[in-house]
Amino acid sequence: MTTRKKLEKAVEVAREELQTAQENLNKHLQRTIVAVCGYSPPHGRGCGKKTSIGKLTYYQTYWMSGEPYDDRAREGEGQTVCPKCGQRLRFIEETGNKHLTEYKYLFKDRVDLEPD
Repeated sequence: MTTRKKLEKAVEVAREELQTAQENLNKHLQRTIVAVCGYSPPHGRGCGKKTSIGKLTYYQTYWMSGEPYDDRAREGEGQTVCPKCGQRLRFIEETGNKHLTEYKYLFKDRVDLEPD
């Protein structure tokens, strides 16, 4: 086997190992990062249930700018629903869940909600 072939094989193995490590990290994060059913305006206080985000659906909202000649939808807040009490949880600063939008790719499912 030539040096070039050996290098190509080593790079291929390294890529596979990296992909496996990323998949394992994602599975770990799906289990350990939780959404807490708490205060969510205007819905009030939640039941307090903690649920791993790997078990929840991420709902992505959109809004329209309302500007003339600009009919593009903009990404709005993320949301999910508490599996215990059914309260909608908003991922906004006021709820303390804003950081969960960084992990939307780790939720079980993602649903894009059309703008009103």
